[in-house]
Amino acid sequence: MSELMKKCNQRNSRAPDFKGHGLEAFVLEYGRPMKHEVYDPEKWGVIGENKECYANAARLAMRHDKYLIYCEGYAASIIPCLHAWCIERASGVVVDPTWKEGITNEPVLHADYYGISMQPGFMARVMLQSKTYGVLEGVAWEILTKQADYHIEDMEEK
Repeated sequence: MSELMKKCNQRNSRAPDFKGHGLEAFVLEYGRPMKHEVYDPEKWGVIGENKECYANAARLAMRHDKYLIYCEGYAASIIPCLHAWCIERASGVVVDPTWKEGITNEPVLHADYYGISMQPGFMARVMLQSKTYGVLEGVAWEILTKQADYHIEDMEEK
């Protein structure tokens, strides 16, 4: 997946919003691959609404904050796209409360994830300030252009 993201970044590197840097470059620089396992609704609850990954993952991470960490980055079941999910604190395994298999509506069986885990306080602070779910698109720009008091160290879950 990182090779595909590099190609996307090269294609998007002329995007004026990132002054020569694509969001893909930011995620490649600070993110890491994450291991996927099939989502367990009995353990974590019902899968959320399609196309609401940021809200689904944020709510799940807040509901299970002792066990889960919020993440954003790129995920691919077929085509890579910006996405949000959680990982288990103990194992680092992906818990994706959004993606389902086509018409079966079952949890997705295979996907690749490459992203950044975020401290709960950082995630909440950014979402409250922006009044929207999702962190990376706004914060990455501010970190890349040094226009805010956000630092990657504040963001990452250790």
